[in-house]
Amino acid sequence: MSEASPGDSGRWLDTAAELALLQEFNGRAIAAAGQGGYLHPGDIVHRMFNGCCRYDVSRLVHLWEDAAGVTAWVMLQPGHDSFDLQIRPDKRGGDLELGLLAWAETALTDLMAEIDKPIRSMVMGVFTDDTSRVTTATASGWQDSHDPHYLVERSTAGPPRGALPDGYTMRTARHDEADEIGALHAAAFGSTWNPGEYATLMGTFGYRAELEWLVVAPDGSLAGFTETWHDRISGRGLFEPVGVHPDYRGRGVGRALIARGLAHMAEAGLHTGTVCFEGDNAASRALYLGSGFEIAHEIAGYAKPAPPGRPIPVRID
Repeated sequence: MSEASPGDSGRWLDTAAELALLQEFNGRAIAAAGQGGYLHPGDIVHRMFNGCCRYDVSRLVHLWEDAAGVTAWVMLQPGHDSFDLQIRPDKRGGDLELGLLAWAETALTDLMAEIDKPIRSMVMGVFTDDTSRVTTATASGWQDSHDPHYLVERSTAGPPRGALPDGYTMRTARHDEADEIGALHAAAFGSTWNPGEYATLMGTFGYRAELEWLVVAPDGSLAGFTETWHDRISGRGLFEPVGVHPDYRGRGVGRALIARGLAHMAEAGLHTGTVCFEGDNAASRALYLGSGFEIAHEIAGYAKPAPPGRPIPVRID
């Protein structure tokens, strides 16, 4: 991928040193403007090191700054033909957002060609109540693909709504069982975690084993899991992801994980728990709404044909 051009005031992220800067930026943006349009700070880490685990993460995030600090940042997600664009609330809309969208589109196309995965179309999640992004995306040629996700939330206060089946226990993750946890993730989502890959994820910046909860079946096998993320700036927690092994579904494992996660968030002083699910996933809808969550935001899937490569310089004044 091309380096930032001389006319481009942005820079590529040194993830080990600067990822916390993005998390603080998003926490403050959510505290000031609400979550519509912004990733939970934990989701930044999850997308970077889980969703992009097979890519060089140091070449995925580009940020721009001005005298007030971070102005905007982009995370390219080659595994999903996608990107995230986050802009400080006071800089939303107009030519700047249009220019940043154009930069992200060409940067993604350029990266995909570089890793020999050329794409014909791109996808982007857009909060339907984020009028700034809806306006700029539409003006830039993006169209709603009618593939929504939903962000649901609930207070961390109140009694939990789930208990473990008899004989099952719950505890936090250990680094020495990384391959076993990876196999559980793969079974829950029909994905692939090769030996050693989850151990690498557990060693990345931002991962905390004490925030990944595991349900253990009576025979000692792992039945379910959730990773939870805490943001003390906005007071919001996130479940991402939540999964149950196919052999243990229908026994209340998922609901018990949600109850434990909410209680732990409350103990940490967070007032709200959140989680996102695909609109056509009936099981997830039943789990979360049955656990007391309510739909707070719809996230529409927008699509657009990929442009020619070479990122377009963007200057932040």
